[in-house]
Amino acid sequence: MPPVTRSRTAILAGAAIIGLAIVPLSALAEVYEPSIVHDVDLLDNGNLLISEGGGPGESPSGAYEIDLDGNIIWSYATDLAWTHNADMQADSTVVISDTDNDRVVIVSRGGSILWNTDDLTLSDGSTLDYPNDANLLAGGNLLITDRDNHRVIELEPDGTVVWQFGTTGIPGTGPFRLNGPHNADRLADGNTIIADSNNDRILEVSPAGSVVWSYAGGLDWPRDADRLPDGNTLINDSSNSRVIEITSVGSIVWEYSVADISYDSDRLSSGNTLIGTGGSIIEVDPSGTIVWSYPDVYVTEIIEGYLVTAPNGNLLWTKIIQPRADLYPGEIFPAVVCMTGGLGAGEGGNQHVADDGIIEFHFNAEGRGVLHPSEGEEDCNGFIHQDDMKAIIEFALAQENIDVENVGVITGSYGITAGAGCLGRYPDLPIKYLIDLEGPSDNFVTCKEPWSLDGDPSNDKHEDASANFGHSSTYRDSSAANIAWWAEREATNYIGDITCRYLRVQAEWDHAQPPNALWPLFDYPPLWYQCKHGVDLVNLAVAGDSPWVRVNGAEQGNAIDATYGYGNLPVFYSERMASHPGLSEELILEMAAMPPFTETGVSDEHVESMARLLIAYPNPFNPTTTIRCAVPSAGHVRLAIYDATGRMVRTLVTGELAQGLHSAVWDGLDDSGQAVSSGVYFSRLEFDGGSQIGKLVLLK
Repeated sequence: MPPVTRSRTAILAGAAIIGLAIVPLSALAEVYEPSIVHDVDLLDNGNLLISEGGGPGESPSGAYEIDLDGNIIWSYATDLAWTHNADMQADSTVVISDTDNDRVVIVSRGGSILWNTDDLTLSDGSTLDYPNDANLLAGGNLLITDRDNHRVIELEPDGTVVWQFGTTGIPGTGPFRLNGPHNADRLADGNTIIADSNNDRILEVSPAGSVVWSYAGGLDWPRDADRLPDGNTLINDSSNSRVIEITSVGSIVWEYSVADISYDSDRLSSGNTLIGTGGSIIEVDPSGTIVWSYPDVYVTEIIEGYLVTAPNGNLLWTKIIQPRADLYPGEIFPAVVCMTGGLGAGEGGNQHVADDGIIEFHFNAEGRGVLHPSEGEEDCNGFIHQDDMKAIIEFALAQENIDVENVGVITGSYGITAGAGCLGRYPDLPIKYLIDLEGPSDNFVTCKEPWSLDGDPSNDKHEDASANFGHSSTYRDSSAANIAWWAEREATNYIGDITCRYLRVQAEWDHAQPPNALWPLFDYPPLWYQCKHGVDLVNLAVAGDSPWVRVNGAEQGNAIDATYGYGNLPVFYSERMASHPGLSEELILEMAAMPPFTETGVSDEHVESMARLLIAYPNPFNPTTTIRCAVPSAGHVRLAIYDATGRMVRTLVTGELAQGLHSAVWDGLDDSGQAVSSGVYFSRLEFDGGSQIGKLVLLK
């Protein structure tokens, strides 16, 4: 399959561009951030109408009209919950299925509710229960798919039920019953097509209530079916993660696999298909190539199973989240190996950075996992688990789509024990960076002893920690056997031997160790102070073999390779880590974008690999691409675009920049404002002591 190319004009080919309003970016207040895209419609003006389910840190549940760059042109998200469908009418009013509030509303462009099923008494005495779709019919009635009542009804504006298929509140499999239906549509001949989801079938029902056509064909929870002009039917086969087109006799003539559950799709007049899939919207041409997407990210896939064998022969359940291999043939990506905190399993690893072009490896260490238990016994992050991580790293390095000079490790909480142990015991592993999210330094901290020393029995947490590990701290049990057990499981023993960059991430109110934002600085025996355990690890790494050590992201301003102590603390993130959602993703991107280290810093032999660190996305592109670059130290920086002959065509950035991750947009224009031709271009970042080069492909 050819690589993805994204074009703003592709989707516009499916819209009737009548009275298209060009809205200045300065006039737009917000950018739409998708969480769960339930429905997406292409409007006549070329914009999209999104039905957004809503999620933490994303756009709230509601209806959003956006342009193709994601700028919000109009929205209604007041008191809505788990919005499933929104349809814009010719008069610009919008019919919205407010699903979790069990109602359907019609709102004006100005945001007023013009009609609300909560204001009605339905003629059959029922109430709506999880309405997931509502369509305004030509005569002014509404066709409502009432999922948890297992019915589809036609409702007059005054609440009179004039037509129904399915028995209210009673699911069934017979010809006159539905079970959890979705997205019914009234066809031109008066029939109604229904996704009978829990029965894994599509039904076409006549006005008299008889089934005139049906299709099952191995469906698993279908949630949308659209009758196409040629008589074929487009079906979102959600739990099979695909969209299919079938003929009237049930032959599949087109199929597209999606990386996430897909709720709705529409066939555009161009012949392309518009699909809402999880947290993104894609437009796919008949060959299966993505020609446009929002957000402008990689389309991902999950590969999972017992993929890795530990050194002792036990099988480790492993999960890879990566850009889809068939869409990006020959492209290589940075990677990150993830180690969970506590004694947690890795099978729940979510997609964090894969859609930004970084491959994630999650795994269950030996003896861990509920759904997918790895073989072996729980080792509490000792040598066996450290060797498990080594096997996962070597597995990652062996993959053809991995940039072997850009593989990192991220650990959460107690996971630093395995992370530091693995990388300290095997310093020759070509790992570029280690990100440590508030990991404990030694057994005194792991067993939460600081909590027990403040004189407040309610803060005594050492007993539950000891129960988890089966061992008390050496502060309480100084036997040789206990000291030997902990010797494998203390990050302080190994952090000085790691040979990669080390980034310690620390909030002022640590998730496990006091004191925190509620308590002042105070002394314990032995001397203790705010986040001392993090400071200990940083100081040991600076004194050890790591070529680069820092606390928190570049924006916090902590110096590289600085050491700290009581009364001389780094700048922490405010409050708790939970107050900074998305932080770990940002830090992975920052660390992956940094150039590789050699004994003398960045060398000429790494120009080709550095080109991959000067990340541009999308690439190929048309008409714009965002170039993300890493500035290794504060100073004068110049970012420019060159053509294939070496002639400079555009200067994007020139001036002083701070150390860290920066981005700039190239719109395909030269310095005179003229559009450049299709072809290969190069981005070049010049900074004090070096440069980076990236390759760009402009397609028109």
